[in-house]
Amino acid sequence: PEEAFSPEEERAYGANRIAEGKLPMCASVCSTKALIAGDGEEVARVVRQRIAERGSGGGAWGWGTAYR
Repeated sequence: PEEAFSPEEERAYGANRIAEGKLPMCASVCSTKALIAGDGEEVARVVRQRIAERGSGGGAWGWGTAYR
């Protein structure tokens, strides 16, 4: 493996946005906010909030349409 934050590492893998304290590009540009990233506690907090607002499983909005 290349040395962390070296020019060789960036050429091989691109910028390490998470190590820079940023979201992965896919999550930062996701228009539906379906992609989330962060440490386990932050992701769990977002998931709990979404379940409280939207429901889960068969009770979630759109479930019946998506999973007929």
